[in-house]
Amino acid sequence: MRKTSKKRMQELLQGLQIYIDEHFIPLPTPVAPSVRIDDEAADSIEENASFRIEEDASVSIKEKASLKNNRIAGFREAVKQEPRFFGAAGAKASLSETNAPADRRKAKRSLDDLISNVAQTWQQSLFRLIDEKGYTDSEVYKRANVDRKLFSKIRSNPDYKPKKNTAVAFALALKLNLDEVKDFLGRAGYALSPSSRFDLIIEYFVEEEVYDIYTINLALFEHDQPLLE
Repeated sequence: MRKTSKKRMQELLQGLQIYIDEHFIPLPTPVAPSVRIDDEAADSIEENASFRIEEDASVSIKEKASLKNNRIAGFREAVKQEPRFFGAAGAKASLSETNAPADRRKAKRSLDDLISNVAQTWQQSLFRLIDEKGYTDSEVYKRANVDRKLFSKIRSNPDYKPKKNTAVAFALALKLNLDEVKDFLGRAGYALSPSSRFDLIIEYFVEEEVYDIYTINLALFEHDQPLLE
């Protein structure tokens, strides 16, 4: 395996930084949803608020009445400011969905139908690609930096579920193009996300047709990302 020169490595790292800057999409900051309720829910909360006031023995009857009226008035005002979708409105939405045209509703499928449409597993895809590309088992698991014992475990289990790093390492060892990588990872339940620097680094090197795992690990290390196997 030819070692990446220092000059080439510097070029790759510079190109990688530009690639990340252009493609990285940070995840949005979660925003707490507003509470929306109807009259029925409002009445229930009012009763609960009233009960808590009545149960407080340290408050006089006059004070209890005042607190209750103030809380209910404030709550009613808050309800007026919010759109309503619970209760009757929710029931209408549900009824509308039930009465939707047949072409808008998904047809139910039997378990047999679902099982018959299951695609090739990740393990089956791995060994199919090894054969199609004319590689030997040993050169693939060595390029993936995976030991023989783990490779034998994978071979013996058609439903083997790899860690994402392991799946990526084999994708590189097979020298797949980007579309093939996405399909290969998808069979293990993984995807490449523009919100992940790790994923963008893998995408970049695949597009550059650089598959040396040690070179890629150096780039991952430079960006504080987990290393491949």
